[in-house]
Amino acid sequence: MLDLNKKTVVVTGASRGLGRAIALAFAKEGCNLVLNFVSDSSKEKIDSLEKEIAKLGVKSIAVQADVSKEDECKKVLDSAVKEFNSVFVLANNAGVYSGKPGTPTWELDEQEFDKIFSVNVKGLFFMVKHIGKWMIDNKVKGTIVNTASVAGLDASTSGSIYGASKSAVYGFTKTWAVEFGQHGIRVNSVSPGPVDTDLLEKVSLEKKKQFAEETPLGAIAKPEDIADAVVFMAKQERINGQTIVVDGGRLRH
Repeated sequence: MLDLNKKTVVVTGASRGLGRAIALAFAKEGCNLVLNFVSDSSKEKIDSLEKEIAKLGVKSIAVQADVSKEDECKKVLDSAVKEFNSVFVLANNAGVYSGKPGTPTWELDEQEFDKIFSVNVKGLFFMVKHIGKWMIDNKVKGTIVNTASVAGLDASTSGSIYGASKSAVYGFTKTWAVEFGQHGIRVNSVSPGPVDTDLLEKVSLEKKKQFAEETPLGAIAKPEDIADAVVFMAKQERINGQTIVVDGGRLRH
């Protein structure tokens, strides 16, 4: 397994939930962190995260950028290289959930489609395009871990648009594993089931209870469970083009 100590990790969507947990998990490995966040309202949370990271004895910078815009993805890369001279891991985590979970396709609109695909698909693509190319040009045999979802592996109770956006993550991951793998760069994904984050605030208490009851292990995942899987994938030198499902056994395929 790779030693990630002193390596630089870019985490998109780092201000809360999975992103925050992923950043802290890499900080515990001794990594330098580049913390991407999108909105002014997240600044306080990012400041708090940076303080937690500093207590672990590692460095971090915060970069405000909307990853659905290509030039702002480039801004994240440029900031990372300027501060730390390198990027070794991209934790491609930024994503948005359905605004109307479970809504049938015939009731969904263009706004919902564009919002989800602009972040979950375009943002994922442009971050890999720029950071992956930088790794190739600088002969850095780094690693990329995309946050997918079981919603992209099975019929999605979250809705067709969200499920399709996460299915796209798998297609990209497989192709990138071949493209970038030729340069020694590994690309994998982690697929959470339901996770106890603020994204589940849109889901009723009854639904949350149902999620837990449907899970063979009897409980839905914590953000730290997903973060541990992301770090695991980043450290494994021979795993490429794969996804690891972290859902307590809900999905059996």
